[in-house]
Amino acid sequence: MRAWEAEGSAIDTYATDRIVWISGRSTAAHAALSPAQGALIARAEPYGFEPVATGFPFRPAERPWTKAGIVRASARNTAQYAALRWQPAAARQVAARLEPLLSLTGDRLLAVCGSLGLELLVRGLRVLGTPQCRLRVVALGPVCAAPAEGLDLYVAQAPTDLVSRLNYRGPVQLGPRCAHLDYVLDPDVAHLIDQAAKDPW
Repeated sequence: MRAWEAEGSAIDTYATDRIVWISGRSTAAHAALSPAQGALIARAEPYGFEPVATGFPFRPAERPWTKAGIVRASARNTAQYAALRWQPAAARQVAARLEPLLSLTGDRLLAVCGSLGLELLVRGLRVLGTPQCRLRVVALGPVCAAPAEGLDLYVAQAPTDLVSRLNYRGPVQLGPRCAHLDYVLDPDVAHLIDQAAKDPW
């Protein structure tokens, strides 16, 4: 799938502990983190985590972030979701983009998965197998049909987030009052990131 095509990886050096943002590609222009996404994962730095400065598929060069239009973003993410569910080659492609992240993180990996991000991670792990590093996942408004059993998982799902509620039926730890695209702005979600970073591993 073109959304995940890349040569090389932005993750090319070893780190003991990392935090990363994983989500679907809302625009063809870039996979850069928004200021709010970058600020959210930066909350884990005081606990020893090194943030990955770009989003999935972790291309070594990214254009600056620009806001995606909601209609095109929804269409692109729907197409990616369908590919993950029904095209085995898509899962292998995702796994190839995740492999440097998993192999070059030595101890703790905190993956913050927005919306489709949990599906991306789960499908990739099915191909790659259990990572050698310790993995903890914070899923924000998850859209994920694949079973996520066995993950150390913290989930935020707003009661009014029908996109997530229709596509994820697993355990939920936090029910913030926000829209599907606004988890990164919610103060309770910020505290959930803190909790996931500092809880015993």
